[in-house]
Amino acid sequence: MLKSLFSIVVLSALLSACQFLPAKPPVEPVAPVAACECPAPEPLAAPVCPSVEPVVIKVPVEAEPAPVVENSHDRYQGKWVIGQVEHVLVQPNLLTLEARIDTGATTSSMNAIDLTYFERDGKDWVRFAMTDPKTQQPVTIERKVKRHILVKQLSGKSQRRPVVVMGLVMGPLEEQVELTLIDRSGYDYQLLIGRNFLRDRAIVDVSKGFVAHTLE
Repeated sequence: MLKSLFSIVVLSALLSACQFLPAKPPVEPVAPVAACECPAPEPLAAPVCPSVEPVVIKVPVEAEPAPVVENSHDRYQGKWVIGQVEHVLVQPNLLTLEARIDTGATTSSMNAIDLTYFERDGKDWVRFAMTDPKTQQPVTIERKVKRHILVKQLSGKSQRRPVVVMGLVMGPLEEQVELTLIDRSGYDYQLLIGRNFLRDRAIVDVSKGFVAHTLE
């Protein structure tokens, strides 16, 4: 009973206190805030790259090699350079003679002493002699006549000469060539080398002599 009485007293005190509290002011309605009208952001422009000069790479072009031209002491443009006088080996008699190189002569010619015609196996042959430079003795040679040619002499007369074929060796040059036979006893050289031996093989340097044996 005491607890009920105590609760009634407390409740009465609280009610009395509430009467003296100040009343809360009325709450004013808040005006709605308008949406922010911010300007729309401008679209991003595409990035501008700085202009770049194109890089041109020049590839060097290899030039075609120049043709090789031989130009040495013994060869020029593929031909042997020989002197105006050379040693020549005459085959098959194996006589080594000093020969004069004559680019003005079409056919080579050789000394023929005591030239005599005879027939062998129905063919025309000739027998003649040459002088061996070592012994100064005559050496007899026999060769078949291939043909005859007419050679005009300084006197104006034409001379009929037999043509034979013999092997000649001059340094690295070796060839079977036609030789006209003529008595060259009054000349310094028993053998004259013409264009039929030199053609496409040799060039003559008149400042040189006896150099063919050194050619390789």
